[in-house]
Amino acid sequence: DIGQGGRDAARGKLDVLSKRIAKAPAKYDQASISKAYRDALGSSTFNNPQMTAIAAALTRRLTNIVGPPGTGKTTTGAAIAKGAVSLQRSVDPSGHSKVLCCAFSNVGADNFAEKLIEEGLKVVRVGRSTAMSEGLVEHSLDWYIDKDEGAQKALKYAAEMTVKLKSKDRNKERAARAEATDAVKKSISACQKAAYSALKDCDVVVSTCVGAVDPRVMACLGKGGDEQEDGGWTPPVNLKLDYVIVDEACQSVEPATLIPLVGSGCESLVLLGDPLQLPPTVRERESKLELSLMERLCSTLPEPVIVTAKKDDTELDESWLRKVRGNIGGGGSYK
Repeated sequence: DIGQGGRDAARGKLDVLSKRIAKAPAKYDQASISKAYRDALGSSTFNNPQMTAIAAALTRRLTNIVGPPGTGKTTTGAAIAKGAVSLQRSVDPSGHSKVLCCAFSNVGADNFAEKLIEEGLKVVRVGRSTAMSEGLVEHSLDWYIDKDEGAQKALKYAAEMTVKLKSKDRNKERAARAEATDAVKKSISACQKAAYSALKDCDVVVSTCVGAVDPRVMACLGKGGDEQEDGGWTPPVNLKLDYVIVDEACQSVEPATLIPLVGSGCESLVLLGDPLQLPPTVRERESKLELSLMERLCSTLPEPVIVTAKKDDTELDESWLRKVRGNIGGGGSYK
């Protein structure tokens, strides 16, 4: 036991940290934030709690948005993404800074992507096209690569060289193998170039939490690992995914939520969820993984927590609030 003095000291440090993360990154000025807020609202109709959530997300490093089912958390998240795109453009007119939107499941990522497209944003959905909804296939990274002539030409040539390799006699095997290897490397570089072009041209990258570290995305961020160090393709200018929004955050196990944050180099984070809906799915009962990152942050950092309501004239359900407070240890401060 650290004693009362230790607990008070820890609480004091948490209060300082809460105030720090409740501020926008220094690179955004007030004029840019005001414009981003207007862009986020657009012509849509939001209630006061939702507008409060949007404003907070555009002016803080960390924002937890908590609300019961039907309060428009995903819709609010899409509006925040629209505002975040505006913020990114204000500091990077060249368009190398993007917004990363994630959800734990493919269904959640698809729902998020569809909301973003409704907002008029250009989306690239990262992941296996067979695992996403049919309507998003033409927004997938695979689709953009399949439509790139250079990538397809290189892939076709690599396939031809690989097939020919099997028919070569031993005397020519070494040279044929080297040629096939070179063709494969060139096909990988061509696909990376196509991926870079697609990601450079989009507003928002959407994936599952685990899929956020897709090797093609990491290569575009300049994090291609051994392949880039060995002379493989490197981006002309590294892309950035420093504004991250995670939906279904209370359904995601903590390590999965950390993946997009660590992989992207996150500077601003928005988590949306409801601790009273489905918890993280774990096999063992009473596992430490049953506590999501969002719940952990809500229980220790009170200031960034916001709750949305269904209607302006509807009081928040006090019984729901009591359950949420009990569920995360009573540490949150709900507005």
